[in-house]
Amino acid sequence: MSDTPVMQAASRRDRWPGYLAVAVGSGLGGTLRWSLSGLLADQGGDMPWATVIVNLSGSFLVGAYASLVSPGGPWAHSVPTRLFFMTGFCGGFTTFSMFGLETLGALQVSGWRWAGAYALGSALAWLGAAWAGFALARRAYQGR
Repeated sequence: MSDTPVMQAASRRDRWPGYLAVAVGSGLGGTLRWSLSGLLADQGGDMPWATVIVNLSGSFLVGAYASLVSPGGPWAHSVPTRLFFMTGFCGGFTTFSMFGLETLGALQVSGWRWAGAYALGSALAWLGAAWAGFALARRAYQGR
């Protein structure tokens, strides 16, 4: 989530809670990503499963959270809270920079076919996970 109109109008001093929220969230998300990647690294094979699983779960989490804090959702969170979770935690947790590097590696080692399948399959899976998170969270709170 980039700057909202509320954040754009704020003075630099008033923006510090947002900066701090993103920094702390990124640190926590990145630490969790590194921990899970270490646990999943020994799964072997050509597929970088740690990146796939982290990005699937991160996409699901950001979709679910967005559903819960969207207009009509049950949670009304402040801008710094949304920045902490969506931009900070989920941004630090997901590994799209590593995804790019791993796709390049797949291209160099296995060629266009494997790299293209990995890139397209991953992007479609992550989009599906974000949609599933949004839809399941929406259904859960509307059922109350």
